[in-house]
Amino acid sequence: MVSKGHSAVPANSTIFLSKFAFSFQPLADYEKLSSAAYDPKRHIIGLVDIKVTVPDFEMGQAVHILLFDDEARSYPGPSGEWDSLPCDQRIQHARRDMVLSRSQRRFSIPIREKLRPRWWYIALADCSGKGLKSVEYEIHTKNSLYGWAEEFSSDKRLALPAFCLLSITFLFLAAAQIRANMVLAARRGADDAGSKAAHPFARILAAGILLELTGCALEALQNLIYASNGSGSPTMHAGALLLSVCSNFILASLLLLVSEGKCVSYRMVVADAHRMCKVLAPFLTSCLILELWGDFATSRTYSTDYAYTTRCGWIIIMVDLGLLAKYVQNLKATLSLDGGQADRKFYRTWGTAYGAWFLALPFSALLSQAVLAPYVWYIVSLCITKLVTVAVYGALVFALWPENTRSHFKMLHASPEEMMEICPSPPSREGRQTASFPAEENVLPHLLPRKGIGSLASWTCSKLPQR
Repeated sequence: MVSKGHSAVPANSTIFLSKFAFSFQPLADYEKLSSAAYDPKRHIIGLVDIKVTVPDFEMGQAVHILLFDDEARSYPGPSGEWDSLPCDQRIQHARRDMVLSRSQRRFSIPIREKLRPRWWYIALADCSGKGLKSVEYEIHTKNSLYGWAEEFSSDKRLALPAFCLLSITFLFLAAAQIRANMVLAARRGADDAGSKAAHPFARILAAGILLELTGCALEALQNLIYASNGSGSPTMHAGALLLSVCSNFILASLLLLVSEGKCVSYRMVVADAHRMCKVLAPFLTSCLILELWGDFATSRTYSTDYAYTTRCGWIIIMVDLGLLAKYVQNLKATLSLDGGQADRKFYRTWGTAYGAWFLALPFSALLSQAVLAPYVWYIVSLCITKLVTVAVYGALVFALWPENTRSHFKMLHASPEEMMEICPSPPSREGRQTASFPAEENVLPHLLPRKGIGSLASWTCSKLPQR
């Protein structure tokens, strides 16, 4: 990993420049070797190369380059106790201490670990009381045991294979849903010459899958670049996060619409999409900002906390749980109004399963906080959230599959009797519903020969009040 930047060092203080999770060589491998066979160069698991440029460096100024690890005796993380330590005591906690001078501004430090992967932190300290106004630095850290993935920190070693597999999975889902949309459009066009497109719900579902596919592919490409130069493309990474958040917005919208019975017991209209934007846009925008902060903020160079276990992260988790409560409330309300036994079974089984998507983020945050080691937080949370997303998208694709005769989603026109059953109105409106049909009786005979029974079904459902 290559970290570049510039910073100022206040007098008698320490600033963190970068962090990196190094792998380890098991202790058993060392114990098998005799002292004569032991070669320190062969058992280096990582390397840190540091280059520092200080334009205003003064003679006699004591500036230290410090390396800490995550052991309790070194630097276990930010705390009030650490902040209260004087500069000279912080230097005593360092695992490596190198003094910066006019002649020595480049350092190469080998890293050895025997028990487990550990986070290492690179910092600058000035204990002379003078400080530095401007410091330019370039730090190159790598895991020597990882081969082609040596540029990756231990927590992100499996990121490239994971995103490649996710891209392939979403590619298959996208192809399946596009094919389904083509069939739905053809069938709908045969029923109604004025409608040659698939149902809006199906089109929105395809858009969500394509956004997630593009985001995963972009992230895979960014990781491939990262493997070659150690820095990747921050622009591509930010773009991938944006696409993923947009996909999550679409999926959350579809799930909340299903919880309201849209496309199962009631018709979906344009106003439904507008409502979802008002409800979900602030939440998902906050998620995007938090993800970007977790990856690019300077404060993340001295903390290994999972972004969603910070104070702001827990607020977003609570909002996510609030959306889950809204989903459950909608599901209960739809069950109380829906009279079809088959649809009631759908809401109790698949409706409950779809709701698991809202639990993926809180569950991964809880695991990170209470169970997992810091160097596996990233890959575990990525697998949990993405695999649940794949499962829910896959379930929706299967539910909308044209050849699925057991689907509860109403994507095509049906008989008038079916429409009367699957498009009910809330009980408070049923009295007004029957009064609207006599005025339209003269229209029905003209619809039958011209557009067939499908148009009659569409007309019947359109005359029923919206939920």
